[in-house]
Amino acid sequence: MRAGLVVITGGAKRIGASIAEKCAKEGHAVLITTRKATASSESFLAGLREFGVKAAAVEGDVSNEDEIQRMAKAIC
Repeated sequence: MRAGLVVITGGAKRIGASIAEKCAKEGHAVLITTRKATASSESFLAGLREFGVKAAAVEGDVSNEDEIQRMAKAIC
């Protein structure tokens, strides 16, 4: 698979975190969405960056249409 950008909702916890780590190991940049950035999510992102990829988080509620639009603009 060609390296690209992977967007994962709730990517700093549980299954999302496992997927984010696997993608980072494969060379993909990772963007996670979270309801609220925390020290643990920042620590998690730092760990992903150790694989030599870009990793970032954007706050927002994916159940809210306006929030989705705002997050999409932040990504692009």
